[in-house]
Amino acid sequence: TTASSSSATTAAADNIFGMRPIDYSIVPPIRASPPPPPSKPGLQKYIAPASMIIMFATVGYFYVNNKNDNFEYWAAMQSGEALQMGDDDDDYEDEEEEEDK
Repeated sequence: TTASSSSATTAAADNIFGMRPIDYSIVPPIRASPPPPPSKPGLQKYIAPASMIIMFATVGYFYVNNKNDNFEYWAAMQSGEALQMGDDDDDYEDEEEEEDK
């Protein structure tokens, strides 16, 4: 047994880390892929697609309907004009109510 073990140690010492070189003539076994996971029961399979559709619809709605209703205010803010505290859009309505009295 010492003769066989000494030849094994010399053969292992010849290769790096005691590993043998790759033999490309041997075809490796091809393993089958695992089966897919089971489907979710009941309404769980519809929750993720429905929430994604709702989210994309909401984002799309606000992207398409991005109209700035208060353009004068933002234009005044960007130009640096000081806005007066008493400037309301309902001043005209207040004047009409006073005239009716």
